[in-house]
Amino acid sequence: MAYRPLAALLFLLPLAIADSRADEQATTAADRTGLSLTVYQGNLTLVSEERRITLRRGTDRLAVVDVPPAIMPQTVLATGAPSDILRVAGQVFETGVLSPEAILAASVGQTVEIIRINPVTGVETLVPAEVLRANGREALVRIDDGIRTVNTRQIAFGALPAGLRAKPTLVLDLAAGTTVASGHLALRYLTGGLNWQTNYVAELNEDETAVQLAGWVSLTNNSGVPFDNTGLRLVSGAINRERSGFSPRAKGAMIQAMAVADAPA
Repeated sequence: MAYRPLAALLFLLPLAIADSRADEQATTAADRTGLSLTVYQGNLTLVSEERRITLRRGTDRLAVVDVPPAIMPQTVLATGAPSDILRVAGQVFETGVLSPEAILAASVGQTVEIIRINPVTGVETLVPAEVLRANGREALVRIDDGIRTVNTRQIAFGALPAGLRAKPTLVLDLAAGTTVASGHLALRYLTGGLNWQTNYVAELNEDETAVQLAGWVSLTNNSGVPFDNTGLRLVSGAINRERSGFSPRAKGAMIQAMAVADAPA
């Protein structure tokens, strides 16, 4: 049986399937109608964006692509307009990204096919095998002639595991109306990966009576996505952020109180 090279299966097929699911539609950066960044010092940025979307009849999931991998999903505020047609009922940030290692790990306990090449004719054949264990790109499989270790280059995966995408994706559960209509999605969230700093150059005149001062801002974007045509605000100073956990004294008092308290029914 002839077989397409594994690279085509892993890198062409997932891109076509992973972001094209039957029960959802997708919105990308190309749908943006507005974008602004408020960049604080200390690796914290507030992103505000609007996207134009068209609701399908029966659509109940919206995949928001081109959001930063460093997004803080607990800070996402998503609203739809018009509100009587589009309402956000839930959200999840899916971080499982397609890779040979991820597909192999999700295939443990399942049957895959091992690619065998005839050394004389060069013909490829597929032999079923059960994946017993995965370690990176190496798999321990049970095959007809015993248990062997194979590489992902020798494995043909028949289906893509659920939950894996080409890139990290914010998925919104929608409570949409029954009619098809155009709408807007407004998103606000915090993310890491952007920072800024200022640098100054001073030039003294020949009489040493005046100084010309020039200041430049250097903005770095390591968030994982580009932000094109964006409004920009830079905020200096330390941000007062909530700190999790308890002080040693408070923690000790809590342990003592738990020790003498009745167990909950």
